[in-house]
Amino acid sequence: MTVAEDDTGIVAFLARRGEEMGWFYVRPDRIGQGAGTQLIEAAQASGVAALELWCFQANRRARRFYEARGFCAIRFTDGADNEERTPDVRYRWERV
Repeated sequence: MTVAEDDTGIVAFLARRGEEMGWFYVRPDRIGQGAGTQLIEAAQASGVAALELWCFQANRRARRFYEARGFCAIRFTDGADNEERTPDVRYRWERV
């Protein structure tokens, strides 16, 4: 787990296991201020060959964020296999 913090405490975190990004969160009052980008860039610079994650299809803000940082959609589902039963998309970033 990697965290970003300021004088108010933790503002964002990213937890991953190898190439799998399992949890990524930015505090709502800190969205757009760079903490999320810093965490993604740190994960990309960590030496892994690739990173993957799931995102809900309806979360357009998050999808734009990932795509702007080099992630590509590799799979779309109808949500039948996730807890929320909500359509999702699998993203992958690869080191070039």
